[in-house]
Amino acid sequence: MTGAVRAEMLTMIFDCLMNPAGPYQRHMVRAERVNHDSYGTPAAHFDRFFWIVRDVCRARVGAGWTPEMDTAWTEQIEAILTASR
Repeated sequence: MTGAVRAEMLTMIFDCLMNPAGPYQRHMVRAERVNHDSYGTPAAHFDRFFWIVRDVCRARVGAGWTPEMDTAWTEQIEAILTASR
């Protein structure tokens, strides 16, 4: 109701993107994938949240978003999602 859970989810996404190899991040995404499955959230919807965050950041940055930034975000997200399966 207060948005605190959504804020925590966003914080976790950024933490995972900035330090994907950290001891917490790798296992946290895997655990959250299982938790969300128990809520009835399909894996594709869980994965999509990472891409939505990227898309929103890209839209906010606008013309400053570079191909290198796009590549970096894509590679990080793919690595995180692959490791969590």
